[in-house]
Amino acid sequence: IRSKKNLFKILFSYFEIENEQFDQLKISLLLMLLGGVEKILNSKEMIRGNINMLIKGFSRSHKTQLFKNLLKFLPRSIFLNGNSTSKAGLVASVLWDHRSSCFCIEAGAFILANKGFCFFDNFDKIKFVDQVSFHDITDQQFISIAKAGLRMKLKTKISILAMTSLAYKNPENFSKKGFLNLENNR
Repeated sequence: IRSKKNLFKILFSYFEIENEQFDQLKISLLLMLLGGVEKILNSKEMIRGNINMLIKGFSRSHKTQLFKNLLKFLPRSIFLNGNSTSKAGLVASVLWDHRSSCFCIEAGAFILANKGFCFFDNFDKIKFVDQVSFHDITDQQFISIAKAGLRMKLKTKISILAMTSLAYKNPENFSKKGFLNLENNR
């Protein structure tokens, strides 16, 4: 692919949004999808290469079209709706397996999308209690689980694209409502 001329135009064609006002958004999404380079500074510190985005004020029809296009060509991607999202659905839940007579872990969306993408529609509808789990997931890139005698660390190297229909004039309104600022997450 990289030997082809007009590579950006070819990659832009996947988005299928023909409005020129969305060109900067397409570039941002393309850079998010390509990702950065993970760097290990010393034996204990690492800079992650994943890019997270929060897009505010996108119309419902454009969001749906964009998500459908992204899900078409990204194999490790999961679409989530903020209206029906819970922490157990994002992270993991522990269930009793009747066949084996023991507890087992059912992976949530962030674990299933490891080394991939999570797309959130209606991000503003996610409960604050459930948003607390976002910090460890995006910053540490793993989830620690200690339930029902099971203890483990599961990797969650994901990029998050969160969209909301709300168009706040003042971006401080998001922090007042308790939303995590994914834009400043390094």
